Amino acid sequence: MARALLALLWALRALPVLAKRPNILFLMTDSMDGRVLDPEAVQSQAVELPFLRDFFAKQGTNFVRSYANSPQCVPSRSSMCTGRRTDQIEAWSNEKGLAASEDGTLDKTCIYFYGTNQCAAWAKMQNYSETIFSGLQRLGYGVKLYGKVDIGAGLMNDPKVRETVSASGWHQGANLGIVTRSADIRRPTKQAPLSLTSDTQDHVHPEDWRTVDRCQEWIQALPPAEQNTEPFFLYCSLNIPHPPFQTNATWLAKVKEEKIPLPDWPPGFPQEWHPYDSYMSISKHVEEMNYTSEEILRVRKTYYAMCAEADFLLNRVWESLTHKGYGLDNTFVVYVSDHGEMNMEHRQVWKNSMYEGSSRVPFAIAGPGVAKGRRVTQLTSLVDVLPTLLDMGQETDWERHADLAGKSVLLLAGAPSLAPPQLVVTPDEDRVVVSQYHSNMGNTGSFMVRKGPWKYIRFGHTLSTFSPEKYTPLLFNVDEDPGEAENLAGQHSQILGQLEVELRALFDPEDVDRRVKSEDFRLYHRFFGSLDQRRLRNKLERAYAGFDEGDFRKLQLWAKELASWLAPELLVV
Repeated sequence: MARALLALLWALRALPVLAKRPNILFLMTDSMDGRVLDPEAVQSQAVELPFLRDFFAKQGTNFVRSYANSPQCVPSRSSMCTGRRTDQIEAWSNEKGLAASEDGTLDKTCIYFYGTNQCAAWAKMQNYSETIFSGLQRLGYGVKLYGKVDIGAGLMNDPKVRETVSASGWHQGANLGIVTRSADIRRPTKQAPLSLTSDTQDHVHPEDWRTVDRCQEWIQALPPAEQNTEPFFLYCSLNIPHPPFQTNATWLAKVKEEKIPLPDWPPGFPQEWHPYDSYMSISKHVEEMNYTSEEILRVRKTYYAMCAEADFLLNRVWESLTHKGYGLDNTFVVYVSDHGEMNMEHRQVWKNSMYEGSSRVPFAIAGPGVAKGRRVTQLTSLVDVLPTLLDMGQETDWERHADLAGKSVLLLAGAPSLAPPQLVVTPDEDRVVVSQYHSNMGNTGSFMVRKGPWKYIRFGHTLSTFSPEKYTPLLFNVDEDPGEAENLAGQHSQILGQLEVELRALFDPEDVDRRVKSEDFRLYHRFFGSLDQRRLRNKLERAYAGFDEGDFRKLQLWAKELASWLAPELLVV
C-alpha cells in the first residue's frame, strides 16, 4: 500500500508536463571521444565545436562522465537501444546484433549470414522487449530514422527503412579475427594508422552529408510547429569521426594544433606492458616504436578535424528545425556517440578499449525544463538513454520496464520526470556504471567498473593463456590521473575487492567470458573447422599479417583446449 502511494505521489508531481508530448531530435555520431565535449577536459581545447560542445554547454545539460556499455559499434548501439547490458542481450560483436525484432521476426541479414536455426536460437537467448524506436512509436510518436543505426532487430527487413538507414547490425558473417581472438595470435589485423590518414581530401564523407540532406528534407516537409499535432522522433546519425582519418583544409582550420595534447607512451613495449594492452596495440598495427611526434600529431589533428565536420553537419539539422518554429520549448535535443576513439593514446587507435578515449562518450540534452549550462559529473551510461527518452515521451506504463539496466537522467538535468523512483538517477546517488568488451583486437573478455573516482578493469581468465598471474587487474583514479598512466591495483586491494563485488552483483564476469569464448569456438568449428590446412592457413594469413607456423601451432592448442570444454553436440550451431 505504501509503495503504491509513493508511486502515485511521484506521478502526480509531474502531471503538468502531460499537456502535450514534446518532439525529440536525436543526434548521434560514431567514435566521438566524450572528453572532446567536456569544456573542462584538455582534449576539448583542441577543436572548435560551436554546436556539440558550446550550444549544449550554454543551452542544455552535459553529462560529462558517460560511458559506453561495450566500446564497439553494434554491441554499444544494441545495448543503448534496448536499455540492456551486453551480457543481457548477447550482442557481442559487429558480427552479431539483435537476431529478431520484438515480435520474434528474424532479421533477414542474420539469416543470410548464419541461417534460420542459428538466428532463432540467438533470438531466444537475447533478452529485450522493446527498442527506443518501438517504445516511442507505442507512445504515439512518428519515428523517422536516417543514417547509421546498426543494431539488427529486423529493422532493415522493411524496404522503406533500408532506403534511409545504413549498417544492418551484421557487418559480415563469421569473422576469423573475432572467433580466434582468444588464440592470442599477436599479429596486426588492421592497417597502420598513417595509412588510414589523409588530410588533403575534397568531399570525403558524402554518405554523412547525404544523411543530413535527408534529415533536412524531412524537416522541410513538417508543418510549422504551431500546426503540428503529432510528436516526432527524428533520429539523425553520422558515421564520422569514425576511422579512416580523412579530412581537408576546411576542417583542419577549426583545429588548434598547439592545444592538441600529445600522448605519453611509456617505455618497454611490448614486454613490460600489460599483455592485454600489448595485444591490442599489435592487433591495431600501432606497435612500431618509430612514430615521430609529427606523425602522431597528424593522426590526432585529422581526427579532431573530423569532429569539427560532424559538428557542422549536425548543427545544420538543428537549424532546419528552428527555421520551422521548433525550439527548446517544444523539442528535446539529445546528442550521444556509441563509443570514443583512442586516437594514438596508449599506443592505440580505433576503440575496443576501456581507457577513457575509447569508453567515455558524449551525452548531452537540451529542451523543455532542462537546466541550461549544467555540467553533470555524476556517472551516467548509454543504458540510461532508453529510459530517458521514454521519460521525455511521457511514458506512464513503467512496470513493463522494471528490468532495465539504466535509469532516466531527466531529473538530474533539472527537468520533470514521470519515471518511478527506482528508474530515476537522483543528484545524490552514488552510481556504479559498467562496460564490457568481447570482440576483435581484444584477446579475452574485459570488464570495467566505474564508481566515484575509480576505474577498475579486470579480464576473463577462462583459458590458460589468460591466467590471473599474467592478466592482472588495472585500477586508476581517473580524477587524479585522467591519462590513466599509473595502475594502482597493487596499492588498493580493498578497493579492488569492493569493485569486484559491485560487478558480480550484476553478473558473473567469468561466466560471461566463458559463454562468449564458447560461442566464438562453435562458430569457428562450423565455418572454418572443416577446411583443409592449406585453405585454413590462407584465410588466417589474410586475417593476421605475418601469420606463421608458430601462430598455427598456437591456434591448434587453443582449439584443443576449447574443444575440451564442449560436448560434441554443443559444437553444432
